[in-house]
Amino acid sequence: MKDEVRVETAITHYTFPPGGPFGDTEKTFDIRSYAVVRDRQAVLVDALLPDHEDLIAAALHRGGLDFAAVRAVVVTHAHPDHIGSLAAVMRAAPEARLYAGSGDAEVVAEECGVDVSVLNDGDDVWGLEVIATPGHTIGHVCFLEHTTSTLFVGDAAVNMTSLEPSIEPFDEDHSRAVAQLVRLAGTGAQRALFAHGAPIPSGAGVAFRDLAGRLGLATGDMAAI
Repeated sequence: MKDEVRVETAITHYTFPPGGPFGDTEKTFDIRSYAVVRDRQAVLVDALLPDHEDLIAAALHRGGLDFAAVRAVVVTHAHPDHIGSLAAVMRAAPEARLYAGSGDAEVVAEECGVDVSVLNDGDDVWGLEVIATPGHTIGHVCFLEHTTSTLFVGDAAVNMTSLEPSIEPFDEDHSRAVAQLVRLAGTGAQRALFAHGAPIPSGAGVAFRDLAGRLGLATGDMAAI
């Protein structure tokens, strides 16, 4: 019998003032991180903005755990809305090991002052498969939890008003980031959980395939989805 897997969400918001990356328009984003709970242990996916470790603790509490149960903290990428509370989380979780994609690991280590284990495509971290998705940052990774068929998307795509590719003003290489939609579709995941935007509770792989098709990306490798 497979272990039951639960996912709890920590949510905050940030507002970009006029004159920022969205021009004269004020723009408010939701920012989400996740606690994956399995067999009385937890893996954290990302760490919100600075001084938000209490929201992460509350997500763990909803799963019946606290920071002492955290065995791994995995980072989708090294932007400040994903690693802001990372140092505080690592101090609070003495049994946890920190992981980040190979292209971002050095930045993560510098920002939080903790040794970082490097992730490469196909690695497994406490039941999460690493899906390399470079473009938003060079070391961006997503994570696939197979028991629940859940894809942790990070910023490889957003689902704020509708499903869209990663946001161009924040991408290191936007064309490469958009191309990762094919990779997301290829996971065949049922559920998608985003750093920015509402979950897709079912049919996520098909939704990514359809978006890739609308953007003119090659979908021949996705026939089995």
